[in-house]
Amino acid sequence: LPNCLIPKYKAKLIRFGSEYDGGYLINENDIKNSDTLISLGIHDDWEFENEIYKNSKIKNIVLFDPETSNLLIFKYLLISIVKFNFKKLKSNFLKFKKLDNLKSYSTFFNQKFDKNLVLKYMNSKNIIFKIDIEGDEYKDLKFILDHQEKINSLIIEFHDVGKNYNIIHKFIMNLKLNLIHTHVNTFSQKKNIAIELSFSRYAP
Repeated sequence: LPNCLIPKYKAKLIRFGSEYDGGYLINENDIKNSDTLISLGIHDDWEFENEIYKNSKIKNIVLFDPETSNLLIFKYLLISIVKFNFKKLKSNFLKFKKLDNLKSYSTFFNQKFDKNLVLKYMNSKNIIFKIDIEGDEYKDLKFILDHQEKINSLIIEFHDVGKNYNIIHKFIMNLKLNLIHTHVNTFSQKKNIAIELSFSRYAP
């Protein structure tokens, strides 16, 4: 790994989210000191957000995803029926209720991230920011840098690292948070390496 992608600080990491893709590591101190979660990209997996809500004092949760809907779940439900995947069938069926539950305790926007819209939810200076938006993350890096003084923890997935390494390097050099965890996404392909990075205000 290039030096800028190697964590230089130790922290007590806690994992939130599903067992496979969709789980992320955060510094325990960031969880304790934060009161807001802003999450860009959930698709059909919001276990990360759900576990944060259930297992921390963070109750102000703001979500953006243009694809997350009952229609999306119904599509995956049909696929599991066609493939006779009864485990997925049960899981997808339960997601209808879980999506309603998610919307009951969060502010959910069924659209792409809108920086003008989210500003009114950024009154706090103790925010956890999670970004997993399949390549669109590069459009929002300036916004993160402009408001980094309000962010305790940043969890971000970068796609196509080889092509965009210079952009990633410049971003990290201008970010005042400390890199505490690097993970190569297991769904990466040789032509499109994706990495998940966790940054912390409270490390070391």
